[in-house]
Amino acid sequence: MDRVYRQDYELLLVLTGSPDGLYPVGSSYIRSDGRRAATAVDPEHRSRGLGNAIVQATLARYAYQVSEVRPGNVAQRRILENNGFCPVIDPAVVRRLLGSLWGQVVSPPSELDGSYTRFSLAAATVRRYVMYERR
Repeated sequence: MDRVYRQDYELLLVLTGSPDGLYPVGSSYIRSDGRRAATAVDPEHRSRGLGNAIVQATLARYAYQVSEVRPGNVAQRRILENNGFCPVIDPAVVRRLLGSLWGQVVSPPSELDGSYTRFSLAAATVRRYVMYERR
């Protein structure tokens, strides 16, 4: 795993070799405040423990983390839960964790599962999320 550091974020890359050179098969982008922006594993390299290894590597650097996950992303939710993350159900806590992104929330967190809908700038659409937190 290679890391790229900047003052405000860290990018963790998982590289693999081929006759053509190195190429990334997994990555995680995490801000210095512990907000996980993305974790991804190439579909051809899934079910090998890479996602779990990536999350554990970022936890070694940032013990406190939060992450927004789409409710249907069962694999990512399982990885986070196996590494001590818990879904946030309390709307006030979700609001605090979202900070300025709270202004993009279309529907508040559900009391049942904590899922909420907000506008995603990256996708330019409205999406449903669940906030996860690890202390």
